[in-house]
Amino acid sequence: MIEPRHPTSVESPVPDAYISVHWHVKSGREQDFVALWHESLAWATDKYGADGFERARLLRDDGDASHFVSFSEWHGRAVIETWSDDVQMQRLRSELEAMCDELQGFHLELAATVG
Repeated sequence: MIEPRHPTSVESPVPDAYISVHWHVKSGREQDFVALWHESLAWATDKYGADGFERARLLRDDGDASHFVSFSEWHGRAVIETWSDDVQMQRLRSELEAMCDELQGFHLELAATVG
């Protein structure tokens, strides 16, 4: 059964804020992109893990080797804003974006869970 979730607090044990990005990486830059994405999220874990960064995943489209989808989980929108405003994150994000032909990002909130 699917149950609606309505997070009530930043202190919730379940992440309640999410970011997803569809990355269309320039041909030949895929390995560099994966390495830099990993570096940037490892940095986020070290710097913001205790403050509300939960985890991130990078998925690769098995039908299009240059299409990736990232997904990260956070405890509160405020942590995302702090992370986004960080000068180091802005530099890393700029480098990631330079490796892409196109990208589209989404800020998401939890609507429902299963299991």
